Amino acid sequence: PSAKSLHAYEVIETSLEIPSFNVSLKCKGKPAGEAVEGGAPGKPKATVCEENEEIYGVEGCAPLECATMPRVNQTGYRLLEDSLEILEFNVEAECDLGYHGEAKAEVCEEEGGSYTLSGCSPIVCVEPPAEETYDYNVTVNSLQLPSFNVSASCKSGEGTPKVEPCRVHGQAFHVSGCKPQACLSPRKSVEHGYVVYESFLSW
Repeated sequence: PSAKSLHAYEVIETSLEIPSFNVSLKCKGKPAGEAVEGGAPGKPKATVCEENEEIYGVEGCAPLECATMPRVNQTGYRLLEDSLEILEFNVEAECDLGYHGEAKAEVCEEEGGSYTLSGCSPIVCVEPPAEETYDYNVTVNSLQLPSFNVSASCKSGEGTPKVEPCRVHGQAFHVSGCKPQACLSPRKSVEHGYVVYESFLSW
């Protein structure tokens, strides 16, 4: 038999001659039919060939499978486990919200083993230019998503500050909502000698 057909079996070939055919099999994983309700799994067996140099058959063992990825180990990824069979492994992976990169799922090497995930990292914002934060008191605790934590207050004391995290790795977060700082008018303190035209007092 081919390596693929024997993948789930441990094989001892004592004799391949038809009159004395003797091949012992053992499942590397689960026997086929083990999950069938009310039914006991059978023992694996080898079926003798009918023609000279024909391949003998094997049956009785379920395909080897990787284990389902625990939810706690899926952080940063979105998964679709289409097939966990080692020879037909097909798990679609992409980076979750707040993460970036090229997601990749790699098959396990043995029955019940864990497949591996790689390629996704947390998005990290950068601080905006000084002119954008000029009217704000900004406190940066974490620039990394999804634990982004940046607070702001208005230097002018007027307005409702809002901090928005970036959506793309390496871009700046955004602050808004504060009224620009402004100079005070001297009109009330200047008694004589000046004519004042105030077009804009904010910095």
